[in-house]
Amino acid sequence: MTSTAADIPLIPREHLFGNPQRTAVHISPDGRSLSWLAPVNGVLNIWVAPIDDLTRARAVTSDTKRGIPAHGWTYDGQLFYQQDVDGNEDFHLYVVDLDAGTARNLTPFKGVTVHVERVSKIVRDRILVAMNQRDPKYFDLHTLNLATGELVLVEQNTDFAGLSRTETTGRTSPHAWQATARTWCSSAMQKARGRNGPALPRPMRGHPGRAT
Repeated sequence: MTSTAADIPLIPREHLFGNPQRTAVHISPDGRSLSWLAPVNGVLNIWVAPIDDLTRARAVTSDTKRGIPAHGWTYDGQLFYQQDVDGNEDFHLYVVDLDAGTARNLTPFKGVTVHVERVSKIVRDRILVAMNQRDPKYFDLHTLNLATGELVLVEQNTDFAGLSRTETTGRTSPHAWQATARTWCSSAMQKARGRNGPALPRPMRGHPGRAT
């Protein structure tokens, strides 16, 4: 006896496209708390629990729309996340007050996308972000003060889709995608413009995403 397509049950859609029970688990820098994304009334939110007693887990955000896609910790214990508005892909950066269970938008700029580039063990009151506020085509590097929301320009980007800096040297990463040439540039070939000469792009395989 052979089976037909009608005999095979369909995979429930929620198994393929539904929310996971838990995902994106992080340990806080002090090792005392665990955070993860899990649904609240069907929408992904951030949950936090003492690492030695997960039964005390509680949701510390209360999103009711598209859900929170990513979150993280700073080294002084600040919890942050990125989220856009109704799928417009203009991701803003929020910091969470764990005691009050409220979130504050640190980059409330219309039509602007923000990416977290680095979280530092040394400079703990600020994080490094890339933001396209000056020009939608280019992401400039800024430091963002999590307490005040103050943004300070670190490097203006006029040539690449993304830049990042290393914590050890403080130099701009030479591994960047050149937006004008539409090529992925090798770190061995690429030199920072204005410092060591002109860019020398070489096409490489892979997705031309932002530099990390």
